[in-house]
Amino acid sequence: MGLAMDEMLTPYQRLSYQAFYNIARRSAERNYKLREQLEKGRMPMLAEVYIATMWMSTLMTI
Repeated sequence: MGLAMDEMLTPYQRLSYQAFYNIARRSAERNYKLREQLEKGRMPMLAEVYIATMWMSTLMTI
């Protein structure tokens, strides 16, 4: 994770990304449309950060 991206993330997103980095990165590579969908939704976020944050949110609700 680069310094510029690290500064843009909230502490929760940063924690999620660090926890699920490898799995989220591979999942984002397989889901090639996610990046495009995030751009259409005007969500300035990398696909792997989005996936990691959603997984952390899911884990917290279980």
